[in-house]
Amino acid sequence: FRTDLQSGLIIGCNLMGAQLFGYDRTEELEGKLTVSDMYMNRSDRRAFIKELEDKGSVKDYLLHLKKREFSEIWAEISSIPYPKEGYLESVVIDVTDRRRTEQSLAASESRYRELIENLPAGLGITDLNEILTLVNPAFCNILGYNEDELVGINVLDTILPRDRIKVQPETELRKSGVTSSYEIQVVRKDGSSRDVSLSAVPHRNDQGDIIGTIGVLIDISEAKHAEVAIRASEKRLRSLIEQLPLGVAIADLDECVELVNQALAEMLWQERNKLVGQNLTEYLTPEYASMVQEQTETRKMGVKSTYEVEMVRTDGIRIDIRVFAAPNYSSTGEVRGSVGVFQDITDEKQNEAILMQQEQEINLYGSLLRHDLRNDLGLILSYIETVQMLLKTPDEEIQSFLISAMATIERMADLLKYFGRPQDVREVDIVEFITSIALETQEAEKGLKISVSYDSNTPPQRITAGTLLALVFMNLFRNSAQHAGEEPIIEVNISESGQNSIIRVSDNGPGISPEFQERLFARGISSKGESGGLGLYLCRQIMERTGGSIELLKTDKGAAFELVLPLRRKV
Repeated sequence: FRTDLQSGLIIGCNLMGAQLFGYDRTEELEGKLTVSDMYMNRSDRRAFIKELEDKGSVKDYLLHLKKREFSEIWAEISSIPYPKEGYLESVVIDVTDRRRTEQSLAASESRYRELIENLPAGLGITDLNEILTLVNPAFCNILGYNEDELVGINVLDTILPRDRIKVQPETELRKSGVTSSYEIQVVRKDGSSRDVSLSAVPHRNDQGDIIGTIGVLIDISEAKHAEVAIRASEKRLRSLIEQLPLGVAIADLDECVELVNQALAEMLWQERNKLVGQNLTEYLTPEYASMVQEQTETRKMGVKSTYEVEMVRTDGIRIDIRVFAAPNYSSTGEVRGSVGVFQDITDEKQNEAILMQQEQEINLYGSLLRHDLRNDLGLILSYIETVQMLLKTPDEEIQSFLISAMATIERMADLLKYFGRPQDVREVDIVEFITSIALETQEAEKGLKISVSYDSNTPPQRITAGTLLALVFMNLFRNSAQHAGEEPIIEVNISESGQNSIIRVSDNGPGISPEFQERLFARGISSKGESGGLGLYLCRQIMERTGGSIELLKTDKGAAFELVLPLRRKV
């Protein structure tokens, strides 16, 4: 950006800078807006000017700005003033996603620390050698030590000798990922003993490796002797469930909810009190209903299980859930229902879909390299041999063969240019994706005009796009440029239907001859109906491997295609 030093008026910017603040053209900013119009808080403007005056220039200065639609944006700005020329030169980098991630991580860390500190049950973490590395206040209170006295000691030293024999085998199981719960007696600092319930799970690092144990310690000394203490223990457990980041529900034998924590209510976008009494199967997609019924029947026989289902939130969004379910026993030992822990694995599933798409692209690359490119090389060699035989014929005939050879070579170059690596699969905004391709094609094809229309009032449509997907739209645009006459015009309309993005591409050309329409997407048929083509055949192959489709539409004028692409879920 270039702004006037005195007034702050924007006197120059590039297209990317204009788009950063929600404008389509630089002319909408230049000479019309001042930088003051872009600040969320004018005090930030004064602080920025002071920093500039004090240091002479600024680098990576974080500012809270607003876009055209008054939505917020966080940006890092580096600026250098040019007093003689009377302007300020600035580079603006959008760091909104990074800023939000940092804020989210900080808030998450604070919440987890608060959760640990305020847990009514003791929480301790040990390494693989049973050395305590972290304890919360409740853990310290149970054993009668302060935190400094406990951290660094072997947790086995706090357990009665007869119970150490029970703990050590459980610790070995934990190293292989096994979770366990059992009761032991611990020795307090003053020499007295307490009965505790220990729930232990493997402690994993960011790479998923087991590095120790996370144990939740509940003092059940009084609960063993009095019903009052049992109720207190139940209250503590309810509090623990409520503070867990995973969804938890207790249901009867018919899957009607008796107790649910806030995490599960938020997961399903439902009010917590409305979930109580509801049947959780009402949130399942139909294809999972029978499977869950079978799982419920096994629970009545005392069987624990882990399985995955697809559920529908109250706003209609589908989410993938991993369920850890176990029988809920009555005081007499009879199964009275189920206890379920619910983990949202939607992002995990979507990442699996990306990996599958990458594998499909690898197979397509292999097919192209083994067959199509090899055939093109054969054509080139045959053209060259023909040229050699016709050296004594008129130059015009030789020139015709050379042109054919060069056309084949250029097509191969185009294919190789857009063959990306499988890991280039990424999530993109469909409007931005197609608009970018349209601009590139217009620059390459003189006289071509491409317009992209969409409903700006609907949320952004995001798809998973590999490098080959760009080739589909380039091929359609290039075909129109070549066959639609001297002033080709292409209209692209983008809409949304269910879980799909619908893209319609039409031009003002002569259209496709009826006799070729039924086999237009066959190998060896070109967009003009001539033999020797590969473009539309390849387009359909790419679309199908992306989970979408491409079809020729019936129109009165020109050629029109409808492309369908699956949208990424909105989470």
